[in-house]
Amino acid sequence: MRAPLTKSAAIAACNVPALIRLLRDELEKGEDNIPVELKNFKGWLVWKVTNINPATGKFNKIPLYPRSHKNRCGTQGSEADMANLGTWDDAIIAFRADRTLAGVGFAPLPSFGIVALDVDYCISDGRLRNEVELLTNNTYCEVSPSGTGIRAFWHGTARNGKNHETGYELFHSTGFVTITGNQRENIYYICGDVLPTLEASMQSELEKLSHSSGGAGKISMLEKLKETLGKDPRLQAIKDAGLYERDMGGGKHSIECPFESEHSDSGRPGGDGDTVYFQPNTNGYKEGWVHCSHTHGNHQGKYWEAIGYDVYAEEFMKIDLEHWPIPHPIADGPPRLPPFDLEMLPDSLRLWIKDIAERMQISPDIPAIGAITALSAVIGRRIQIRPKAYDNWTVVPNLWGLVVAPPGYMKSPALSEVMKPLHQMESEAHGKYEAARIVWEREKARIKLSNRAIEQITVKKYKNGEVVVPELQFEPDEPIATRYCVNNFSLEALGEVLMGNQNGVLAFSDEIYGLLKMSEKPGNEGLQDFLLSAWNGDGAFTFDRIGRGLNRRIENVCVAILGGIQPGRLEKYVSGATQGGAGDSGLMQRFQLITWPDLNKKWERVDREPDVAAREAAYQVFKRVVGGEDFQNIDADNITTNKQVGLRRFDTEAQAAYYAWLEPLELLIRGDTLSPVMSSHLSKFRSLVPSLALIFAVADGVKGSVPLRYVNQAIQWAHYLRQHAERVYACATRTNTRYARALLAKIMEGAVVDGFTPRDVYLKCWSLLDVEGVAKATDLLCELDYLMRVEKRPQQGGRPSITYRINPNIKNQK
Repeated sequence: MRAPLTKSAAIAACNVPALIRLLRDELEKGEDNIPVELKNFKGWLVWKVTNINPATGKFNKIPLYPRSHKNRCGTQGSEADMANLGTWDDAIIAFRADRTLAGVGFAPLPSFGIVALDVDYCISDGRLRNEVELLTNNTYCEVSPSGTGIRAFWHGTARNGKNHETGYELFHSTGFVTITGNQRENIYYICGDVLPTLEASMQSELEKLSHSSGGAGKISMLEKLKETLGKDPRLQAIKDAGLYERDMGGGKHSIECPFESEHSDSGRPGGDGDTVYFQPNTNGYKEGWVHCSHTHGNHQGKYWEAIGYDVYAEEFMKIDLEHWPIPHPIADGPPRLPPFDLEMLPDSLRLWIKDIAERMQISPDIPAIGAITALSAVIGRRIQIRPKAYDNWTVVPNLWGLVVAPPGYMKSPALSEVMKPLHQMESEAHGKYEAARIVWEREKARIKLSNRAIEQITVKKYKNGEVVVPELQFEPDEPIATRYCVNNFSLEALGEVLMGNQNGVLAFSDEIYGLLKMSEKPGNEGLQDFLLSAWNGDGAFTFDRIGRGLNRRIENVCVAILGGIQPGRLEKYVSGATQGGAGDSGLMQRFQLITWPDLNKKWERVDREPDVAAREAAYQVFKRVVGGEDFQNIDADNITTNKQVGLRRFDTEAQAAYYAWLEPLELLIRGDTLSPVMSSHLSKFRSLVPSLALIFAVADGVKGSVPLRYVNQAIQWAHYLRQHAERVYACATRTNTRYARALLAKIMEGAVVDGFTPRDVYLKCWSLLDVEGVAKATDLLCELDYLMRVEKRPQQGGRPSITYRINPNIKNQK
């Protein structure tokens, strides 16, 4: 039986009729998958295929207006174009009526507010390339007509662009996009119902990928200059000497060795047979190298002397102004992030957080992160979740929260406000503790007096020759103070509190930087180990305390952490944590709930009573958890559980959504596109999403399995928090901008001249421009095309000298 013809086979055979039939079948099966939001626009076309390129496998796509069947022409969005574009019904009716048409297409116009992404050659063996999957996971994504690319759509705006190197193309107001309906399975496929809005950070990323000036495929300044000059001077010198043979490909050029007469096979027909070649250097410097497989040595100076080229003359430095690239601007700071969406919060907390944010005129993510961290501490070990359907991997929803904001931005009052439920419960618990302690002290004193009387009677009887075993009473156990939060981060203090509160506590500090630095000090390794164990919420820890005894063991160490930090101090700490410094302990990556909100420069007077109903509803959530009303063990797998711990799993839909989100995360972490510190941070998101989903479900009073809506909210949080984490870790590299600006200012003043050496600068003892500062400044300014590094190797060998050319175009920079 003959196997059915596939699109790839039809393309390989250049069989246009067969390809059209397969494309039509694909659309007929998938037309219901196409989002209604796209179908509602009057921007539809039909298209046909007339030719397949046998060399590339690409086929043409000729757009036609659906009603007239005339080729589309003129200016996109013009009056004539808009009059001829059809509705979805126009296009699908024309498609069904004319069997020569291959499909339908969508022409985006600015008024539509739609952004379309087209990525070529990103599907191999049916699998979508990892970074493309991550970009398109939350929106409608379909396979392109070729079967090797994708299209994806968002509400929003973006710059049109096409990058042949990366295969990315972005549409907002030009061209048209073929639509197949062959939908990819992703988070949107499972639980999406409307196209999402393209967030600012995603827009920036897509624009970068779809413009040839993006980071992918970026060539060095020297390569740009060589392209402009049209030739490599060393290669030209070889040609001028008559030693050039042919281009071998891959950047190599077969040449005749200037010492060919010394070769053992000298004079053979065909020359050296590609055993001698020239290859331009690829390490960012100007030199290219001659490679010879024969035994007379590879002394480069001798080669170039024999060829007749002075490698030590800086010919390439004689560059006209027009050949220098335009420098890229030095970033002023991190890009703006999308605003916090209150819909990501559970119903029971949303109005409370909204009220706090409005009255304090701050971003709502500040009190939101404080409230969720505080609630995670109250839940502690009381309720846990098993994120996999059958596995016994258990997550304690214990979270660390951190707010990054400058002084005066109200982070401390906001965090204090969301801590009030804990303080209220702790105050009530302290009253009960004091009452219990009074009773205990009285009973202890009574028993002590009673035992003393018994002892005296026993002594008298013993003296009279009687043998009596005294029946002494045992002293009652000392009452334990119930604690929900602590402000002392010492190992001994935390350990003592946890001895009597093994469900966990919240450690709060208005300025977390002190904790981070304290844990680094010599002799405080125990505190650092303790905190790393306490983050998991399920590890045992043994410590010693003078006056209390040795081997004091806590079976389950569980500590949530909440606090704030100033941006300058964060940059200093993260620089060490990301570059192998003292902060490289893993503490920073455990702050999963970290926000660095944009400062809102607008302010309006808000003077009203707090929303008491919203506040009381939120307080009741904390009290309900402490009261144990939410303990409920799962019974789906007949496991034996601790009656004091409630265990949950996801329901069926929530489980599928979690797995759909988890797979691309795992591939991303295991790939090589992330920095080590970012990979480490995102690896903690495996437990973050189930923790958040559980906390949200508990907050809303859901008992039993965790539903889909809370997993969706948690995934939204993960996406939001990743952007803030990227901002945090980017600040470690952004510190170089201070040094770059300092050096650039000296260049603009004329205090630093063309051809300078690092020593010329740091010997001036200018602010920020010591040896380390000059290195950081020149690295960044070279990357941004303000400078070009020139390395010159001395003829006698030894360490090369480094000088820097100044791009004359900086005079035109503002």
